[in-house]
Amino acid sequence: MARERRPRLEFDPRRFVTGRGVGQSRLRSAPGEIIWTQGEPGEEVFFIEKGWVKVSTVSRNGKEALLALPGGGEFIGTRCVIEDYRRIGTATALGDCTLVRITKAALIQLLRQEPDFAQMLVTCVVSQSLRAQRILAEQLTDTSERRLARMLLRLTSAAGKQKCEPILMRVSQADLASMIGTTRGRVSYFMNKFRRLGFIDYNRQGYVMVHKRLANALVDS
Repeated sequence: MARERRPRLEFDPRRFVTGRGVGQSRLRSAPGEIIWTQGEPGEEVFFIEKGWVKVSTVSRNGKEALLALPGGGEFIGTRCVIEDYRRIGTATALGDCTLVRITKAALIQLLRQEPDFAQMLVTCVVSQSLRAQRILAEQLTDTSERRLARMLLRLTSAAGKQKCEPILMRVSQADLASMIGTTRGRVSYFMNKFRRLGFIDYNRQGYVMVHKRLANALVDS
């Protein structure tokens, strides 16, 4: 007898993360605004409602490395549940962001009282860990050109049905270089190449427009 397949459970974080619950507050961050600083105590978690956040660390000799680039619908700062945890990187808003701040005490209470929320958060943390491993593997095995192409596509919805989508934030070539682990000069070279090939363009506001053909080129190459 065939086993009945259970429907996949879909959890909406907004059921629990409203910005109005106990220990919750909504905040808006302008482009370049610091959400938390490397080395400070981790006492809260954030849910990104809209926008992108860059989490990066700086070594003692001043070299910066990207740790994560979470976007809308994701949690950041989940390691705050670790006792005496201090942030290993700085979180910076890329473009206008809307976030919900949840205190550590409120988060722990939600985890204890709401099994659906606990399962959802575990799934989120595991997914982010898998993404970080994939990014590390790409850093070691893929070219910087392909890493840049993937990053541009991730920052838009150009991989979907739309023919062309803008990156709705001003990301500098230095930021892109940090995100993919290369130099600003290499990013400039590849961006010019992508533009010549018709993979990207710039609109009147100066935002990068990413065309779907960039995704097709990645698949074909």
